[in-house]
Amino acid sequence: MNESFVKAYLSGENALGKRILVEKIAPSRHGLGPMTAWQIVGVVADEKADGVDQVEDVGAYASFAQDPVVGLGLVARGTGDAGTLIKSIQMAVWRFNKNQVLSAPMTMQRIKEESLTFRRLPAVLLGGFALLAMVLACTGIYGVLSFVTAWRKQELGIRAVLGASRGALVRMVVGGGSIPVFAGIGLGLGGAAGLTRFIRSMLFATDPLDMTTMATVALLLLSVALIACLVPAWRASRVDPMSVLRQE
Repeated sequence: MNESFVKAYLSGENALGKRILVEKIAPSRHGLGPMTAWQIVGVVADEKADGVDQVEDVGAYASFAQDPVVGLGLVARGTGDAGTLIKSIQMAVWRFNKNQVLSAPMTMQRIKEESLTFRRLPAVLLGGFALLAMVLACTGIYGVLSFVTAWRKQELGIRAVLGASRGALVRMVVGGGSIPVFAGIGLGLGGAAGLTRFIRSMLFATDPLDMTTMATVALLLLSVALIACLVPAWRASRVDPMSVLRQE
């Protein structure tokens, strides 16, 4: 039995020596045969029979004499090149039966990759859309701040005449522009928390509320947004106040 079976049906007790009733498999007839008692002789680690992104299955293992099946699979572990190992296994099988074919031999790494193919594509698409959204957001922040800063040239010029330093002007523009950025990040974190069920269905071995990841992404967006704020703010701070006043 595997560990999940022991936890589910034996309450984590020592399973060795215990017996379970199983309907006997009869390959020569339809359906199952009478109940037969199997003795548990070992406990193995859990496996993911339906893909690495699925939960562990409750499973039992039996010898071919106890549980005959039509299709057989062969699992081998070795070192070196996987292609060479597969050829060696094929040659070993042919020494017993030259007509036997190994159907679709694959390495464990390839099996893992194929099991995640349907999850990798949506993740890549969402990542691309997220990157595009971040670029559009930064472009929008830069454009809006540039327009607002240009509209406030007279105010900035007056502040400069009254003694405001360039640093103070930059901090004022960046501070005003960072308020909606903080608000947007807060709304984004709230939306991510509310969509955990949907996000969890698209993730593998990842907590949708991983605080380290969310803090890193929020810090990245905040840094990019602040950089986008600095450019128009620096331009505004370098404007000659007297020329601005004369124009107005």
